[in-house]
Formats: sequence, C-alpha cells, structure tokens
Amino acid sequence: MAILQVNVTRDSDNPEDRNIQRRNAQRNNRRQSRTESRTESRTEHRTGQHSGVRNVAHNAHFRTGGGKEAGPFENLMRHRGPMHGDAWQAILWRLSPGTPVGRAMVSATQRLEEAGSPSAHLDAQVILAHVLGQDRSWLFAHYDYALDEEEAARFIELVARRVAHEPVAYLVGRKEFYGLELAVDGRVLIPRPETELLVDAVLDHIDSRGDKRVVMADVGTGSGAIALAVAANAPAATIYALDISDHALSVARRNVDAHGKQDQVTTLKSDLLADLTVPVDIIAANLPYINSGTMDELEAGVREYEPHLALAGGPDGLDVIRELLQQIPARLKPGGVIFLEIGSDQGPAALELVHTLLPTATYVGLREDYHGLDRLVVIGT
Repeated sequence: MAILQVNVTRDSDNPEDRNIQRRNAQRNNRRQSRTESRTESRTEHRTGQHSGVRNVAHNAHFRTGGGKEAGPFENLMRHRGPMHGDAWQAILWRLSPGTPVGRAMVSATQRLEEAGSPSAHLDAQVILAHVLGQDRSWLFAHYDYALDEEEAARFIELVARRVAHEPVAYLVGRKEFYGLELAVDGRVLIPRPETELLVDAVLDHIDSRGDKRVVMADVGTGSGAIALAVAANAPAATIYALDISDHALSVARRNVDAHGKQDQVTTLKSDLLADLTVPVDIIAANLPYINSGTMDELEAGVREYEPHLALAGGPDGLDVIRELLQQIPARLKPGGVIFLEIGSDQGPAALELVHTLLPTATYVGLREDYHGLDRLVVIGT
C-alpha cells in the first residue's frame, strides 16, 4: 500500500525527500511563528507596552452599558452584539481623532483584557494594522502617528465587535493557513493550525507515490483552505473542493481565484460525495465533529459567530463522518487513501466506525497533533 511508504526513510538525494524536508522546515517555521506571536502577546499583556510604545499614559476609561462621559475621548460608539452570558449588551468605548497609534493600542488592549480576550494586545495590533492598511511592524515604527476621524471611528467599531467576541479573522476578513492568506467571513469556519497536520499527511502521501498526478476530493471545503494548500504544494494534483453550502463555495471560489488555481481546483456543490462523478485517489475531509452535548460549551466566539453547519456533528460528533464513510466505496479508486480530521476525544470511536463501515480497509491509523491529542484518521483501501 502506498500509504505505508509515507514514513519510510529515503536517500537524502531523492527530490521527493528534499520536498518533504522543505515542508518540514516550513511547518516548523509556521509553528515557531505561532509560538512567537503567543509569547509576544503574553509578554505585552504583562508589561502593557511594546518596545516601541513606552511610558504611554492610558487616558481612556471604559464602561459597559449606558452612562455618562468616560474620560477625554470623543466619538462615542455604541455597539450591540452577542455577548457571552448576555444576549444584548451595550459596549461603550471612546477614542478621539488625533490619538497616536501607541496610545490607541494600549487603550484597546486594556478594553479587550477587561472583556476577557486571551490575546488582547495581539488583537489590538492586528485590528489597528488592518484599519490603517499596514502590517503590524509598521505600528511600532509609527507609534506617534495620529489617527484621523475615520480611522478612529473604524478602530472603535472593530474593537467593540471584538469585545463582543467576534473573531479577529472575521473582523479583518482574512486568515493565514499553510503559508497562504485566505479570505474568510462568517459564512465559513476559520481554518485552524491543527488542520495543517491533515495537509502535511496528504502531501507526504503524494510524495510517496510514483505518479504525482492524483485526483483529490476536499469534502466540506469551507474557505478552500485544504484544497488550496495541497494545490500550492502538489502542482500535478487535480482537486475537487466540495461543499453543501452555496455561501461557503462563494468564499472558496474567491480564494481559488485570488491564488490563481482555477485550472487545478474545481469547486462543486455536493452533499459530501453525492454529486461527485469523478473517482478520486485521495479523500481529505475536515467535517463537523462537535457533539451536540458540548456545542453550548464552545468559546463564545466560535459558538456565536462561526457557522453551526460546519461545527455540529450530532450526538456523538460523528454523524457526518459516518455518512461520508458510507459513500466512499463508490467514489474512491482502488488503493485510494482517506484522511479525516476528528475531535481529540474521538479516536477510539472513529477507528471502530471505520472498521465497521469499511471492513476491507487495508490500513487504518490514528495520528496525534502537535499537542499529543488524537486528530487524524488515515485509511488505506
């Protein structure tokens, strides 16, 4: 089975081995970048400043609910939105035109910390950089730059939406995944770093094959993250990006167009594999796997903003995966391979399900994510 060759040691002069080494270096860089961002955010939370924003007085005063004037800042902005624990809560935050970048970041950070954001300073940086059309590094070189009226008003609006738990990716309209910048909004699930493990596994499998001209189905494509990450790193692959949601497919098409992958990635409306007429070599799927009993326990930003169609997996979280497994024999080529992302507590149940519904599978394996949690089921046929 080709799948069993993925972890076989190869001669270092082999081009396929160099490809894997290159991807390993890239994924290590991505993990390091995420770690540095988290460390930077934690450090800045403790100090309340950045190296470029020292001794900045915090002149803003914040309140939730109605009230009198709160400090010297003007442009009162009232935002009503879903709040964790309160259906509708007014959020007041004042920021005057002419406020310098450094003070705006410190003020927004304090407000976000009060609202319980675990990454308040990083959130403030990303949002402000987005408002100004700059990258984060620009902020620290221009902390005396004064916000104009429009910039201040926009920053106020987005910070208040973040206080209401709206994810930063939706606020700025983009999310990086596997080195690609993808457009995202409330119509699609925000790509997670854990899903990069699935892409790694697919690409390693393609590298292990003699013929790289594989046909792959990305089932439940959402933003198109998996399809585009594979396409960017496996140029001979043909990929069908499938989703039942017209809204999600609209976002996926936008990303396919933005990355110039129209000749390699085809978007298709399909209830899992039902409308796919082409047999495939690889099926990759990050399907809904949150069980109905824990939906209310999700973080407020996920529960209140991300599409439930992309989250809810039924009583055991495996309803959609179960349906997909039942469709696979009619769509997968002999010798094909399946990669399924699962919840961290679903490993044993998912393996049992595979053995029941695909009893002729020649290989069934479970892989852990970078935190040592069950995350990926690999099935060889």
